[in-house]
Amino acid sequence: MDEVSVIIICRNTKDTIRLSIDSALSTKPHEVIVVDGQSTDGTREIVETFKDEVLILTDPGRGVAVARQIGAEAATGKYLFFLGCDNQIEPDSIARLKDYMLRHDWVYCGMLTRIKDTSSYLGFCNNERWRYKFYEGERRIVGTPFIVETRILRDFPYNVNLKYADDRDLCERITGSGYKMGYSDVVCYEILDHSVAELKRRYKMYGVSDAEFHNSHKGEWSFKLKLKSLLHPLGTEFLLGLRKADGLFKKMRIIPYLVMITFYRYAGWVEYKNN
Repeated sequence: MDEVSVIIICRNTKDTIRLSIDSALSTKPHEVIVVDGQSTDGTREIVETFKDEVLILTDPGRGVAVARQIGAEAATGKYLFFLGCDNQIEPDSIARLKDYMLRHDWVYCGMLTRIKDTSSYLGFCNNERWRYKFYEGERRIVGTPFIVETRILRDFPYNVNLKYADDRDLCERITGSGYKMGYSDVVCYEILDHSVAELKRRYKMYGVSDAEFHNSHKGEWSFKLKLKSLLHPLGTEFLLGLRKADGLFKKMRIIPYLVMITFYRYAGWVEYKNN
């Protein structure tokens, strides 16, 4: 894996960052780069314990796109693999992901996120969401973790004016130029805490991303596209989840979860508009 630079961006993720870095190092990549967003909870101190094995950089706290771009510009590998600070991978995961991408003649390829422990209600529901939303095949938009050819990010750098809508904006520009991407059959595991507080934080962030993307493109969109964008959280969370759930019992079980994540996603949209 001496061709692959692993990039992890983080901010206040002390509970998961060590496992994430350990799993990245287990793949024996060309290099591991950690971009810390001025963490205040002890994350930076944990990252510093790896200073002999990883390149540690700091971003100015201007958002995910800036942090990703800092990591990409510092990387020297032929391929870039962006690993979430709450993700854990197996030693052969990146090699398998790269091989899958090359076999399919893609330039950008994602892993399937899953959850090992589904014994709790939120753990079960989160895993169901990952399962029905992210599955093997070609896509126009691919989320983290993913591998991409370095030359592609040289030609299509992150839009650093966007704080959260980084992946969506990047993928739209890449696929819009004729390149192909998608999800592989390689699995990674989410290792964060499955709590209501974490659910609220995550889906409000997704909502801010939705609103940010809408705001940056509404000037060029038709009324139909604007309406589609406004209804996106409802469609992609509540309606899709209800349609994909297998059987009446599972549908009834997952409804409270779907209501929560849809509500928090729109709450993030409102928060963006009010700031």
